[in-house]
Amino acid sequence: MNARAFYRIVVVVSIALAFIGMMAAALESPPATQAAMAVPLPVVAANDAQGASVSVVVPSGAIDVNDVFTVVIRAADVPTPLSAFQFDLTYDPAILSFVYAEPGAFLGATGRQVICPSPVTGAGAARLACVSTGAARGATGAGDLLIVTFRAIAEGSSSLNLSALQLPDDGRPAALIPAAAQGAQVRVGPTCIELDSLSVSGPISGEMGMGYTFIAQVTPLDTLLLPLTYTWQADDQPTIIHPNSGLTDTAIFTWTLAGTKTVTVTAINACGRRTVTHTIVIAAPPPACPYPLEAASIVGPSSGYTNTRYTFNAVITPANATQPVTYTWTPAPLNGQNAISATYQWAAPGSYVITLTVENCGGRRTVTHTIVIAAPPPACPYPLEAASIVGPSSGYTN
Repeated sequence: MNARAFYRIVVVVSIALAFIGMMAAALESPPATQAAMAVPLPVVAANDAQGASVSVVVPSGAIDVNDVFTVVIRAADVPTPLSAFQFDLTYDPAILSFVYAEPGAFLGATGRQVICPSPVTGAGAARLACVSTGAARGATGAGDLLIVTFRAIAEGSSSLNLSALQLPDDGRPAALIPAAAQGAQVRVGPTCIELDSLSVSGPISGEMGMGYTFIAQVTPLDTLLLPLTYTWQADDQPTIIHPNSGLTDTAIFTWTLAGTKTVTVTAINACGRRTVTHTIVIAAPPPACPYPLEAASIVGPSSGYTNTRYTFNAVITPANATQPVTYTWTPAPLNGQNAISATYQWAAPGSYVITLTVENCGGRRTVTHTIVIAAPPPACPYPLEAASIVGPSSGYTN
């Protein structure tokens, strides 16, 4: 910006701040007092009121090259009486040309007189200000501060941003109301643009019976692509169509057959379409019981004596049967119930049957084992009953 434009900016700033105090006081004072007022009231630091917001509102319809259109600078949540405003509005001078600006209804909503110095414009920027004077308090709440007119000179997108925002209240001295600025984007030319690319992300492997999510995304991430319709197709699946969707879209598929599956998604807007595919390998789920129990047997003695402990062992096939494996011995053993080995002892002679039930996720097997119990042999099977001496009854010396 050249020196002359810079000087005009300084002047506008001075006017915007000086008018707040000087002109408001002058219009409310008698003529003699007006003549004595030569020094403007200063603007002090921002007050403690809750902040306002100022946003740029652009037209919703299509804008073509050479169209003249307006944007609205709108204030909201103004907490204390507003007497003036000033800000810089920037834009892309290759796309837009500033035409003029006029005050909105908000600043004069309470009956105050509104004065707006001529805008100071440069390459892609306009410094805009208005002040209000009068006996009434300034406006609060929400309303339009300024209506800005532009001419569209080329196709493309331009940001409209606010900076150096000042909102003095009507106090003496005036205090700046805290405020946040929100810009906007305006598009000149076709309201539809072509899809540059389409991608789809998702798992590359899975199992039957499980749901898998796939996400499609288009580029550029520009709302001018909208509205978009996504068509999802996958092997062994019904077609899914999502009309009027956004820049991303999601589909969930569940397969009941194993194999390599191809997921195809097509994104379509008014300017074109893109199609992309994704492959996932679906496997059969592992069996619920990889190693079912096939057989069982009992290993142990088949005969014994009363009052003697004997151990019996369970043998299962396969040896690596899927755990857990339970062992139920009948009758209940002295010890080892639900264990692979059990200990028994019998007090009376007889034939005894041991029953074992073995079970895992694949089923159960029941086997038996018989043992014959006898009384133990006596401690001396053949006791001495008699004795005799056999030899001559007579003989000679030497």
